[in-house]
Amino acid sequence: MEEERCDLRSLLSWQRGFNTGRKSMRLEMDQVRQAMERVREDARLEELAVMDLVDRMHGQEAAAAEETALYKLALDIHGKSKQVDMALEEMSELAKALLNERRGRGENIVEELADVSIMLKQMLLIFDPDGSQFMEIKSRKLTRLRARLQERLRAAEGRD
Repeated sequence: MEEERCDLRSLLSWQRGFNTGRKSMRLEMDQVRQAMERVREDARLEELAVMDLVDRMHGQEAAAAEETALYKLALDIHGKSKQVDMALEEMSELAKALLNERRGRGENIVEELADVSIMLKQMLLIFDPDGSQFMEIKSRKLTRLRARLQERLRAAEGRD
């Protein structure tokens, strides 16, 4: 009898421990499920952000293609010579606006910059249609600028 009571106590103690372990395991499993749900939600948000970025990039590509088509149409309608003259005129207007700014007479510099930008893109279509020569020269010039700026910074550090 005594032995049965001891076995019963052991069994009850074991069962309480087992039930406590099950509760603890359930809590841990709930925490794991919640963490997995947060990860899934984060992944969904990241996917939406990527999709939004891709949509915007496609929109920008479409806008750039439309812009290029517009430049080509202007060249077709007005011709190379007239558009070169127009580019010179727009650059002259920008130069004048910059000089006026220097003299304290505020001008429409941003508007003139936009006009020059439009004409420069047309000039690229005339003189470097695929843009490869322009990009190579621009890259080389930016590398030279970077080197010169680094040299000036080193020289300025030496004076301090």
